[in-house]
Amino acid sequence: MAEPRPRIELRVSVPADGTFRNVAGDLAAKISEYVGSEPHGASVAAKVIEMASRVATASTEGNAVVLTFDTQKDALVIRAERGRAREELSCTFTTP
Repeated sequence: MAEPRPRIELRVSVPADGTFRNVAGDLAAKISEYVGSEPHGASVAAKVIEMASRVATASTEGNAVVLTFDTQKDALVIRAERGRAREELSCTFTTP
């Protein structure tokens, strides 16, 4: 019997001005590797940094981009949000 997949539910805020955006990317890379999702590593880090950049420039509400990491049934879902601007990245699990 396969071990249950780790449950992740995490919210992280990074300044909208870009400070620490790379830290958010690094965190996304580590989480995606830990739960066994694709893309993972540097690929997901780059996608999260780009997503956070787009969300940060799409809205002037608030002073932070909020990133949410959530393991769903079939994927790790990463959301970026600033005010009304929102984007989502779904990383499917590579192992059962």
